[in-house]
Amino acid sequence: MSQRKRSKGLGSSQMTDGEEDFSPSQVERYSQDQVNQKVSELVQFLLVKDQKKMPIKKADMLKSVFGKYRSCKEYKDFYSEIVNKAGRTLQEVFGLQLVEIDTKCPTYILINNLPRAEGKYPCRDKEKEKMGLLLVILSFIFMKGNSVKDSALWEFLNLLRVYPGYLEMISIPLTDPREFKFQWGPRAEKETSKKDVLNFVAKGLVALVTGGGSGLGRATVERLVQHGARVVLLDLPTSAGGQLAQELGEHCAFAPADVTSPKEVGAALAVAQKQFGRLDLAVNCAGIGIAVKTYNSKKDKVHDLEDFQRVINVNLVGTFNVIRLSAQLMSQNKPDADGHRGLLVNTASVAAFEGQVGQAAYSASKGGIVGMTLPIARDLAPLGIRVVTIAPGLFSTPLLAGLPEKVRNFLGQQVPFPSRLGDPAEYAHLVQALAENPMINGEVVRLDGALRMQP
Repeated sequence: MSQRKRSKGLGSSQMTDGEEDFSPSQVERYSQDQVNQKVSELVQFLLVKDQKKMPIKKADMLKSVFGKYRSCKEYKDFYSEIVNKAGRTLQEVFGLQLVEIDTKCPTYILINNLPRAEGKYPCRDKEKEKMGLLLVILSFIFMKGNSVKDSALWEFLNLLRVYPGYLEMISIPLTDPREFKFQWGPRAEKETSKKDVLNFVAKGLVALVTGGGSGLGRATVERLVQHGARVVLLDLPTSAGGQLAQELGEHCAFAPADVTSPKEVGAALAVAQKQFGRLDLAVNCAGIGIAVKTYNSKKDKVHDLEDFQRVINVNLVGTFNVIRLSAQLMSQNKPDADGHRGLLVNTASVAAFEGQVGQAAYSASKGGIVGMTLPIARDLAPLGIRVVTIAPGLFSTPLLAGLPEKVRNFLGQQVPFPSRLGDPAEYAHLVQALAENPMINGEVVRLDGALRMQP
C-alpha cells in the first residue's frame, strides 16, 4: 500500500490506494445545485453538533462535506465556498455565527449572534411566539433538504405537542400537485400560549425566595437560577445567603432581611423591582422550629409562652407578611393571556396534620399556613395571583443533616416509598412544576412519600 506525504494545505490528510483522486476538472463539474446540497449537509451537521454543545473539529467538517474525497488538496476553493455559504445560512436563518476557537487544531463553535431584545417586556408580543414556531417549521424543512412530506412535518409538530386546533393545514384550491398553507387555529388565540408559559417559567421569571441561604430555600434559588430566572434571595444577614448570591452571579441578588419586618421585606421587594423590573413568584421557605412539651411533668415545667409566640411570629406571621407585600408588587404585572400575574408558594409541613409530641408551637404555625391558603387564594383570585402551599415530610435539611447517620437512616426508613429522606432539590422541582401549571391554586400539596407521622 502506497502513501502520499501529508500536505500542509487546508484539510490535508493521508491518502491510500483505492481512494479516488479529485482533480480540478472534477471540481468545476460540480453544479450549483450540488454545491447547495453540500451547504445544506454541512449546516445540518453543524446544528446537530451545536445541540450537543460539542466543539466542531475541521476534520469532522471535511468528512461531513466530502466523504472519501476529503483528502485531495485541489478542493481548497470548493471547500471555502461551501463553508462561507454555510456560515451565511447559519447567520441569516438561525442567527448563529461559526467561530474558530483553536487555530493549531482547527476547532469551531456556534455562537448566538442575534441582537439583544430591548424593553421591559421583550417577549410579550403575541406575534413573536408565532414567528418562533414558524422558524421551527422552516428549520425542519431546511434540515430535510428543502423538501419534506406533509405527513413528516405533522409528525414532527406532534412531537412538539403542536396539535390540530393550534396550527391547521389548509389545502390551496386549483393547485397540481396539491399545495397547502398553514394558519393558526381557534385554540391558538383562546388558550394560554406556550410562549407566555415559557416567559413565566424561564428567563422572564423574577422570584423572591425567603430562607434562601440554606435547605429548601437554597435548593429553590439554585434551580430557578439554573433555569434562567432572576432571584432575590432573602435571608438573615448572618446566613450564607450573601455568599450563595455571589456564587450564582448577576441573576441572583441578596437581600438581608427578617421576614417579620415589614420594612426589611419591603426593601427586599424594592430590590426585585429596581434590579429585575417586577416580581412573578414568591416562595416562603424561612422558618424555625422547637421541640417543647406543653407541660413537662418530670421537670414540672410549662411551655415558655415567648418561645411559642416566636415560632408563630416567624413561621406564620412572617409568611403572611411576605404574602401581602409580594401580592401588592405582583398586582402591577401585566397579565398574560389567562389573566395570570403571579404565584405565591408557602411552606407548611406534615406536622400541620400529624403533629408529634413537643410540636405544639411548630404544628400550630404550620397549621395556620395551611388554613390561610384557600382564603388568600380567593382574596387574590381577582388579581390573577395564585396561592399554593407545599407540606414537606422528612427532608435532608441542615437541621436533620446534623444528626448521626444511623438516626437519619432510621428516619428515612419511616417513609413508605421512597424509603429515604427527601432531597431539597425535589422540593425545588415541585416549585417549578407549580409555576408551570396555572390551574393549581388554593391547594396544599403533600410532598412526603406517603408518610404519616406517629405520635
